[in-house]
Amino acid sequence: MYNDAANPLVSIVILGYNHLDYTKLAIDSIYQYSEGIDFELITVNNGSFDGTKEYFDSLPNKKKIHLDNNVGPVNGFNIGLKAAEGKYIAGVCNDFIFTQGWLKNLILCMESDEKIGYVAPGASNISNFQQILGEYKNIEEMQIFAKKFNHSDANKWEERVRLMPTVLFVKREVLDLVGYYDPKFYFGEFADDDISFRIRRAGYKLVFAADTFTFHFGSITTGAGHKENKSLEISRQFFIDKYNLDAWTDVHYDFDLLNLVDYEEAKGKKNIKILGIDPRCGATILQLKNKLRNQGQQDVQLFAFSKAYKYMTDLESICQSAICGDYRDISKKFANEKFDYVVIGEPAQYYDQFIDLIGTLKTLLKENGQIILSVNNTMRYDLLLSMMAGMETAIAQNGYVKVFDLVSMEKELMALGVQVKKVTIDTNEVEGDDKVFMDNLADVFPEQARDVVKLRMKANRYFLSLWLA
Repeated sequence: MYNDAANPLVSIVILGYNHLDYTKLAIDSIYQYSEGIDFELITVNNGSFDGTKEYFDSLPNKKKIHLDNNVGPVNGFNIGLKAAEGKYIAGVCNDFIFTQGWLKNLILCMESDEKIGYVAPGASNISNFQQILGEYKNIEEMQIFAKKFNHSDANKWEERVRLMPTVLFVKREVLDLVGYYDPKFYFGEFADDDISFRIRRAGYKLVFAADTFTFHFGSITTGAGHKENKSLEISRQFFIDKYNLDAWTDVHYDFDLLNLVDYEEAKGKKNIKILGIDPRCGATILQLKNKLRNQGQQDVQLFAFSKAYKYMTDLESICQSAICGDYRDISKKFANEKFDYVVIGEPAQYYDQFIDLIGTLKTLLKENGQIILSVNNTMRYDLLLSMMAGMETAIAQNGYVKVFDLVSMEKELMALGVQVKKVTIDTNEVEGDDKVFMDNLADVFPEQARDVVKLRMKANRYFLSLWLA
């Protein structure tokens, strides 16, 4: 077992609260698979009472922190992070097993660009689209899978608006600049979103290293007490109060919009430019850039136009140019640009003059350029039920009432010189009384139309790809 390096490149901080068997697996894997890296191990015993203290004391590392009581994951990590002396810090929980090349790969990614401040690998069990799946039945087979998988590949690195810290791998100077975990997020939930926002807003990139797999059992360290303390709801509201943004609705990316892109056609393009219209914090357009980079296209630039000023700080952190204003000013603001992709973040019902907006955006397209958008389905079965119950006001507040006849809309688009090239549908499965209602309503129509009617009633949104006619 390795002793701490005298001048560590990396400080590995592991937080343990009971679950000693998991902690031993995590630490054994750190020592076994961090080969060739000068590191120090900082162990933080967060008030454990199951022998964790004695186990930590038996390890060869110098920095052993024992807390008398459980101070929560955020405060526990902060104490360990502040004791770090390495150029880089890797904050890890005791419910992970680390794999061959994990640390080397993260360092390679971090050092590829001085603007990168925070890197996280993938894991077997993680949210935020950072999950990496593999076939294995036990830990030994998992490590064989990881050895084959963990080869550094820059095309698999994805810049993100936020990261979940399978590993919080950061430059120590970055934490010195932006501060450590915010103690307000005591239970750990949304602390990851918060530190991601602070690092990115300070001018650093967040990168998901999708070339690196680690194994996560899942919420062993931080899971206890979440439900009984209602920490998810409380922490989510803390984030909203701090940023005037919702980490769930404003930071996710939309797979359905991304799936409309013809990536094969995109392979021949150079100097690709993407314009997001109302992209919220920009996650969808940033992921489009990532998907293009995944297939080897490095020269991709992002631009954004938003009516809501609250998104500008985050859009400016990832875009070449981000502008807030009135939709009538879009063509003027981007008069010197032509775009390969225009991605409209809000559904068509959000816009008072939607067809006019498409007419404006058409003028900004390159040849073979593409406009990607969604339309809320105003004929969804639950909306029909709600309207029958007199709940039109609530529906209107959610942006569904404005009816779009897709056939008529396609005719208007064709008159503009724009054609619908592809349509996809997001549907819900309908069961129980709702299915009975839907079937009875469909029976009113001729038999040959019933399947189409049912599909219309199950659809949440339609997704359209528009091209120049």
